[in-house]
Amino acid sequence: MSYYFTTVNARVGAFFKKIDNPYKKWLIGGAVLGILIYIFPPLYGEGYEGFMSLMHGNTTELFNNSLFYRFSQIDWVVILFIVGTMFFKVIAMASTNAAGGVGGTFAPFAVRRRIHGRYHGAGLQHPVRMEPVAGFFHPGRYGRA
Repeated sequence: MSYYFTTVNARVGAFFKKIDNPYKKWLIGGAVLGILIYIFPPLYGEGYEGFMSLMHGNTTELFNNSLFYRFSQIDWVVILFIVGTMFFKVIAMASTNAAGGVGGTFAPFAVRRRIHGRYHGAGLQHPVRMEPVAGFFHPGRYGRA
């Protein structure tokens, strides 16, 4: 995941460096971010709300205001949604920063690592069933998941 984070951040940055007009850069960055947030609402903000929902085993709260809300009770959709959010969080953060906004790097990376830890913790406990495994958040947070 660290390789993915670094590579995507560099590639998105290189893409936006090619755009000379700052208004065009802001428009493209805003469009990318808007589309991603529309599809994956947990991308809005740092992600602490989604992290807390996962920590307490409330996965359906991640689907609030989402196109996928009607599928929030299907285990494999929940897993795919969490994985998608984890991967697209990097693209959203990199697009925000490269377009001239302040998307931060530390908080999205830390939250993504925590979700990564939760995902692996759930996989070790049950292959599909998502149960509270709060103990896996901290190893994920420190890059050990």
